[in-house]
Amino acid sequence: LALASHPDVKMVKPDPSEPLPKAKGTAHVKLGITMPLIKDVPKERVQVTTEMTVKDVEVNDLAPGIDLSNGDFTITLSPDKVDIAGPAKINGQPAKISWSKPREGGKSTAQFSATVDDKSRERMGIDLSDYLNGPVGVDATMTKDQAGRTVFDVKADLSNATMRLATLSWKRSATDGTNATFKLVNSDQGRSVQDFKLDGPGLHLKGAIELTTQGKLKLVNMSEIKLDEDNVFSIRAIPGDGTTDLQIAGTNLDARPYIKTIISPPPKTGEGGGRASQNQDFTLRAHFDKVVANRGEIIKNVTANLRARGGKIAEANIQGTFVNDQLITATLVPLPKGREMRVKSTDAGSAMRAANFYSKIAGGSLDFYALVGNEEGSPLRNGILTIQDFDVRNEATLAELDKRGKPTKNGPRSESVSFNILHLPFSADEGFIRFKDGTVRGPTMCATADGVIRKSDNALDVAGTVVPACGLSRAFNNVPIIGDILSGGNYNEGIFGVTYAMSGTLADPQIRMNPMSALAPGILRRLFDFNPKAPTVDPNTGKSAN
Repeated sequence: LALASHPDVKMVKPDPSEPLPKAKGTAHVKLGITMPLIKDVPKERVQVTTEMTVKDVEVNDLAPGIDLSNGDFTITLSPDKVDIAGPAKINGQPAKISWSKPREGGKSTAQFSATVDDKSRERMGIDLSDYLNGPVGVDATMTKDQAGRTVFDVKADLSNATMRLATLSWKRSATDGTNATFKLVNSDQGRSVQDFKLDGPGLHLKGAIELTTQGKLKLVNMSEIKLDEDNVFSIRAIPGDGTTDLQIAGTNLDARPYIKTIISPPPKTGEGGGRASQNQDFTLRAHFDKVVANRGEIIKNVTANLRARGGKIAEANIQGTFVNDQLITATLVPLPKGREMRVKSTDAGSAMRAANFYSKIAGGSLDFYALVGNEEGSPLRNGILTIQDFDVRNEATLAELDKRGKPTKNGPRSESVSFNILHLPFSADEGFIRFKDGTVRGPTMCATADGVIRKSDNALDVAGTVVPACGLSRAFNNVPIIGDILSGGNYNEGIFGVTYAMSGTLADPQIRMNPMSALAPGILRRLFDFNPKAPTVDPNTGKSAN
C-alpha cells in the first residue's frame, strides 16, 4: 500500500482517516510498467501491472480486540480498487481474510470467515461464557459508518454451541440449523449488538445487546423470545454492580424446571464453563399470562418478584390462580441463618400436582411451611405440610391398605375417600425426605406414617398404622386409663389399628401388613411396628432391597 500510494506511482490515494496498519511480514513485489518511448507520454498510455504476495503477516489491533497472524496473502491492484485475500489467523483461530479499498475515495471493507471459540471471544472483548459455550462459525464483514465507528455485519452458525440462560433454568444443547445474524458496532462508549436475530428448530430470539468497552454486558433487551411452545416472553436485563436486574413478561412459561430446582437444588458441578452462571445475583420482576406446572396443571395471571444471591433464591413473592380460579401463593423470606418458605392454596390437589408431589388429592386447602437452610443443597428443616377437607381418588395403595386393615364385614370402599386433615412434619436434604409422626384423619379411615423417601429414584421406606372405621375406633380415646391402653396414648390411632410397611418406589409401592397387630391393644401395638430406614435399592432389579 505504501508503494502503491507513492507520489511517482499514484495508484492509490492515501486516506488520512485510515492510517496504514503496522504490519510485519515478508513481501514479494513484481511491478511492470508499459509505455511508448516518446516525449510527454499521455497518462492513458501508461499501463502498470503488479504481482504481489505477502507471507507471515502479523498485524496487531487490526480492529478493536482483533490481532492477525500467520497471514499469507495475494494482493491485487486493479484500475478500480486494491484487493487482499488469503488465509490467516484471527486471535489464534484459522480464518479466511479479504480486504478491499477503492482507489479513489470510499471506505475499505474487510471480510473474514472463522470458527471462534470461547477464549477467542474473550480476547475480542465479547465475554459470553455465562450464556454461550463452544465453537461458533462466523462470517463477518467489517466497514466504517458515517460516524467513523467500526461495524461488523455478522452471520454466525451456532449448530455446535451450547446456549443457556441460568436465571431461567434453560439450556439448549448443540442443535443443527441454529443461526444468528447481527451488527456489532464498536465505539468509544463500548460495543453494541444491533438487529440481533437467532433462529433454529423451535427457537427464536430478536433484540439488541449493549456491552462495555471491556466486553461485559451492559444491557440485554430481547423483545421476542420463543424457547419452545411453552416459553414465549420478552426479557430486559441490566447488569449492575454484581447484581442483574431482570424484567420478564410473556404469554407462556414452563415452570417445571424451576419447581424441580427449588425442591431438589442441583449440585454445583461447574459444567459448561460459565464462571458465574450458577452463582449469579439478580432481582426479577415477572408477569405471565399462563404458567405450565407439573402433571398438566396451569396457573394463570402469575406475578413474581424474586431476589437471588449466590445462585439461591433469597426472597420471593409469587401468586397466581389455577384454571378453576383457586388461589396459590408462595413466599420466601430471608432469616439470619436461612429462609422461611410458605406455600398456600385454596386447591390443595392442584398445588400438590403442580409441585409433582402427589396426583390423587382433590380439593382441600393447603399450607406448606419449612425453614430453608443456606447449606449446600438448601436443606429443609421444621417442615410441616397441612391439608384440610380433601378427598383421595383412585388410589390403589390406599384401597389396598383399607382392604387389608378393615374388618371383612364392612362393605367395599368407594373410589374416593374423604379426609378431614393431613398433618405431616418433615425435613429434607440433598438425598432424602424424612417425615415422622405424620397423621391423616377422616370419617371412615385414619393412618399414621413415619418414613424416608430418596430423591434420586423415589425409593421409599414408610411404616405406620392404618385405623379403619376410626370414628368408632377412637370412641374410647377420651376415657381415662382405658383409652390410653386401647389406643396406645395416640389420638390418631384406635382400637382396631393395623401396622403396615411400604417399600418400593412412589410409582410402584409394595405393601406389607402385620395382621397380628390388630389383635393387640394400642399400648402394645408398637411391638409390632415396622422400623423405617433409608431405603436401599437392588442394583439388579432396581427395586427397594429393604
